[in-house]
Amino acid sequence: MCRRFLIIFLLTILLQNITYVNGDNSQQLLPPNLDGPTSVNINLYISDILSINEKEQTFEIDGFITAQWIDHRLSFDQEEFGFPWKTYRNEIVSQKFEEDTWWPDLYLVKSKGKREILNSFLEVYPDGSVFYEEKFKAVIKHPFYLGDFPFDTHLVNLTISSFSYTDYELVFNSEVEPQTFTWETNEWIVTDSGKLVIENIDTLPYATYTLGISRIPWFYISKYVLPLVLIISISWAVFWMDYDSVSISDRVEISLTSVLTIVAFDFVSTESLPKLSYFTILDTIMIISYIILSLTILETLLSYVLTKKGQKNYARKFDFLSRIIFPLAYYTSIILILL
Repeated sequence: MCRRFLIIFLLTILLQNITYVNGDNSQQLLPPNLDGPTSVNINLYISDILSINEKEQTFEIDGFITAQWIDHRLSFDQEEFGFPWKTYRNEIVSQKFEEDTWWPDLYLVKSKGKREILNSFLEVYPDGSVFYEEKFKAVIKHPFYLGDFPFDTHLVNLTISSFSYTDYELVFNSEVEPQTFTWETNEWIVTDSGKLVIENIDTLPYATYTLGISRIPWFYISKYVLPLVLIISISWAVFWMDYDSVSISDRVEISLTSVLTIVAFDFVSTESLPKLSYFTILDTIMIISYIILSLTILETLLSYVLTKKGQKNYARKFDFLSRIIFPLAYYTSIILILL
């Protein structure tokens, strides 16, 4: 009895699967053109960059995806239907794609998590032409190279592909130039409004929208570089302090205070950046500042030794030369780095 029930149960499941494979809905979910790849006219538009997070190596965007293709199985009689097109929105669009309408199954490459579809729109015309549009929000992973920070520029890529179909079943093309995109914040500005590149890689179709962005460095110049240069410049006051009027502890104290101030600057500047295996421009400026301060302390000690040995004239000449050499070396290094 149990064996008979099990056999009937398995036969029922098998018949259901056969019905699904041969049913009308399953045929509708196959690509429209079985003799070759289905052509999909695709476009990407970025409407807003919501955030750029260098520490997490991501950027968040609002954008639009549009796709057009022809599926003659969806054609209908306009007079019989009573309207020149069929329109579906939001949840109904997803339902149509799941049940009885083929679509290219688009996804965002390098998306951190699933993109959030804010609105979707589907139109079907009497000849079987299909137009799909969606507005989405997504977080995209992108490797930001920060060697030129805070003067860095980046080419960020937004790429879409088909999750289910290869270039044997589907090809992308684009007949419309991407819209000009302008965007600027206190820290970033779009320098290249972008272009759409269609290509096939490893039998998969890709459409990549490339956008050029540059950092506006004035915040970092005014809050980090300029104060840093001023702190280093103030530390050279020790070269004007004669040991007849001050002690060595006074001169060393000024230099050490400058070192501690730069260390604090260094901690603050690295909080907003990921842990890097290479130096940024700001790191290089910091390192040069550390070296100059270390040499300032060394000069103070040598000048003190000369004074203790009774060679005050040599100590004063040493201080005098340091007033020229240290600023010249430091400012020249900073200018060369910034250029």
